Amino acid sequence: MALIKTIKDLEKFYEKHKNLFDNPDVEVVLPEVEILEENYYSDPQWWEKILRKLERAIRTAYQSFDRIWPDSHYKLLKHILTLQHLSTIEHEKITFKVITNRGVTHELVRHRIASYTQESTRYVKYWQKHGYKIIYPAWIIEKPEEQVKEWYNFHTKIAQTYWKFLNDRWWKPQEARWILPNDLKTEIIVTMNLRELRHFFTLRCHSAAHPDIRVVALTLLDMLHSKIPLIFDDLYYEFFK
Repeated sequence: MALIKTIKDLEKFYEKHKNLFDNPDVEVVLPEVEILEENYYSDPQWWEKILRKLERAIRTAYQSFDRIWPDSHYKLLKHILTLQHLSTIEHEKITFKVITNRGVTHELVRHRIASYTQESTRYVKYWQKHGYKIIYPAWIIEKPEEQVKEWYNFHTKIAQTYWKFLNDRWWKPQEARWILPNDLKTEIIVTMNLRELRHFFTLRCHSAAHPDIRVVALTLLDMLHSKIPLIFDDLYYEFFK
């Protein structure tokens, strides 16, 4: 699994396999990560404003506001991170959307200092190509093509059985969902403060983490490090270098 880190790396293997996914009713899709903070993409100084807000919170403890200079936030936060006084970075949070499989979200929601809103299998009908999607898993890149095809064919059978319960037997989605697999595509909105994000990355970017949650975590770390490098420098260099 050392061959891939981010979703962009995974995409290269998906391109090699996508000709195997030939049933028009079952779509295989890549995972996705999107930052939902309003100014993440539009404001180049967004990350610096976050750091300055954190500086004011930290300096409240010392009443040292007279020491705020143009670049004082950088030195202060670096010192705080070195000391592991991480409660101070809880004052800022990030909200992001993840498109992944339900197996990953089962692990994701174990991080308790966070808020979650997830697509519900009680109400959503996963009806053929407009709804029945499975996530291309990171672990599958190591498998031979015949096993990739076998994996896909198995999911088409699950989909057909699910549709039979919905249509032939008139079951509700919440009744038919028992057959839905962990590979099923799902969307989840997550809000974590910066301290919890660091904890999340420490656990889920590690080589011991499940490959599917690891690729999501590494993608998110890469995105956030590009905007707020000071907060995530140590973790980025641990897992990417």
